[in-house]
Amino acid sequence: MQERHSEEYCAMYDICGAREDGKVLNCPFGSPSVKPDDLLSQKIQSLCPTITGNVCCSEAQFDTLRSQVQQAIPFMVGCPACLRNFLNLFCELTCSPHQSTFINVTTTAKVRGNLTVSGIDFYASDAFGEGLYESCKDVKFGTMNTRALNFIGAGAQNFTVVCIYWQTSLA
Repeated sequence: MQERHSEEYCAMYDICGAREDGKVLNCPFGSPSVKPDDLLSQKIQSLCPTITGNVCCSEAQFDTLRSQVQQAIPFMVGCPACLRNFLNLFCELTCSPHQSTFINVTTTAKVRGNLTVSGIDFYASDAFGEGLYESCKDVKFGTMNTRALNFIGAGAQNFTVVCIYWQTSLA
């Protein structure tokens, strides 16, 4: 597969397999972003309003994204800014039509004959990372009266650590 890092190009697209623990693995895809059908476009807009036009996610990928972030929403619902920033991060990683400009596929693996993405590096500006962390760091999970990041970020004290945790637990 030829990697291409430019606007309107994807690093990954669709689901090509699953790990032994059941977590799905994306397909490496160094090709142009794809125009979604109207139904998928509406679904994406409902969770990811900043993503319009072409995308780098199939319906199966989007459904997986929605399922994964639904688990975290109850912990962040007390702060709309934190929730929106969290959703924006995962929406961009999964569906952004410019995905190849901030994601490198670092490793691939064959799963049942299909080439799958088994590792990525992603790049976020310090300002974005610090803004996301700052918007979430003091959010309380009401029923437990403790920081939400204790549950959804393993108690991380900065954006780098929380991203490493999210990448391994939500990936």
